[in-house]
Amino acid sequence: MLKKLGTLKIKFPLISFFTYFVLVGVLLSACYIRFSDNMIETYEDHGKEILNLAAEDIVIDHIPDYLSGNYDRAEYEATVRKLNLYPRYHEACR
Repeated sequence: MLKKLGTLKIKFPLISFFTYFVLVGVLLSACYIRFSDNMIETYEDHGKEILNLAAEDIVIDHIPDYLSGNYDRAEYEATVRKLNLYPRYHEACR
């Protein structure tokens, strides 16, 4: 009977430690997954907002002209200025 109590004294702390270890691991994993999913969702939302702004501001038909070099300089510079504002907009949203 004393032998069983001795082994129980050894097993209980081990079982408690591993249970605690597993519990902490599960909680940390759940927090990481939730944070990661939230971060991805936030970046996707910001990206959609920036794409919507770009779609409103940029004339898509003029892109081939910009690439070939046949473009109105003032319009091109205005488009570049608008595009340069997007990273600032993205930084302000964070």
